Amino acid sequence: MKNYIKRQDAIEYLQYLKKRSDDFVPITDSDFTNPNDIKLLAFYLPQFHSIELNDKYHGKGFTEWDSVVKTRPAFIGHYQPHLPIDVGFYDLSHEDIMFRQIELAKKYGIYGFCAYYYWFSGKKLLDKPFENYLKNKKLDFPYCFCWDCGSWRNFWNRGQGEMIIEQKTTVQDAPRLCNDLLPHFNDPRYIKISGKPVFAMFAPKSLGNIQEIKLFTNALRDNMRKHGLEIFLILIRTNDMYVDGTWNLNPEKFGFDAFSDFPPHNLENITPRALECPKKTVAGYHAYNVAQVWDIKSYIEKQIYAKVKEKYKVFKSIFPSWDNVPRHFENGGGHIFYGETPDLYKQWLTWSIEWTYQNHSEQERIIFINAWNEWAEGAHLEPDHKFGYAYLQKTREALEEFYDKL
Repeated sequence: MKNYIKRQDAIEYLQYLKKRSDDFVPITDSDFTNPNDIKLLAFYLPQFHSIELNDKYHGKGFTEWDSVVKTRPAFIGHYQPHLPIDVGFYDLSHEDIMFRQIELAKKYGIYGFCAYYYWFSGKKLLDKPFENYLKNKKLDFPYCFCWDCGSWRNFWNRGQGEMIIEQKTTVQDAPRLCNDLLPHFNDPRYIKISGKPVFAMFAPKSLGNIQEIKLFTNALRDNMRKHGLEIFLILIRTNDMYVDGTWNLNPEKFGFDAFSDFPPHNLENITPRALECPKKTVAGYHAYNVAQVWDIKSYIEKQIYAKVKEKYKVFKSIFPSWDNVPRHFENGGGHIFYGETPDLYKQWLTWSIEWTYQNHSEQERIIFINAWNEWAEGAHLEPDHKFGYAYLQKTREALEEFYDKL
């Protein structure tokens, strides 16, 4: 990893964070013992290891840690960079770190990981962490996949968005995808709903229009049935779906069993309910061009999320924080959701737990958290120097207090 931060600057920054001791929550000694009736699934980014394609476009040894450590605050009170403690700046090509991640997740009530899956017409990328996971049965923790169907473009390191790898998957590729997924779907650790392996898809518009997407999902189901498996498909709702109105369609039109929310996507779209989350000008200075700052504090305090009336089956999703400035630091821009705290996160999660318990059957009581380790998007349950284990602790408290009321 490149050394973007001078040693003295890093020392001063860490000393500054330590002075804010009221924010820092230490690790708990006790283990989580409540049942897993409500299953919290944290999105998991496997990017933290180098691959040849990233080396070519971003420099030798590139991972998202490079983006994390070179970021600076955009205005007074802007918390950047986020620097990890406990798990540290890890390399996921080695499975050792995953044992500690699992230990932390279990301690605080996380049920499983939903790991991003990158597959381009048979070419797999960033797959080493969960290929290691598949082989090592001692990594005893539930997991499932979310296939990010989009193409990759270069916006890092002052890139202009040139194509790195294009998504060209078609319905003819469904048998190959089925064969690549089968070893995972047949693993006893793989997360299932009513015996059906869970598979989410992000940005499937790369596969075509609604009809073409449904042809693909049907082909995937048919190929899985040849191996004796029914699957449970989840479509992640993203901003483009709100723009064109397809978020309001029955997920079965796409060939899916259910939707899942994916904030911040469904907080800043053009629908009226999302516009109640206003842009906010924060007093201070801009070190570079920040595209948008959003008042997430007001959004949570006013419980705007509770105003949504769902027509179809959807899994709720929340984030502990969101700030993707590290991914845009070289070029300026990004989205900062300003003002969220561990207590506000707990309020949002508590409502999501109660809503899920009331609206879903026992097998389907799933909530997604964005994310376990999206460090370059400021969205991580993993502990950092500022808050310590606060977001993990609030996750556990929300669950324990819910179960105490039952």
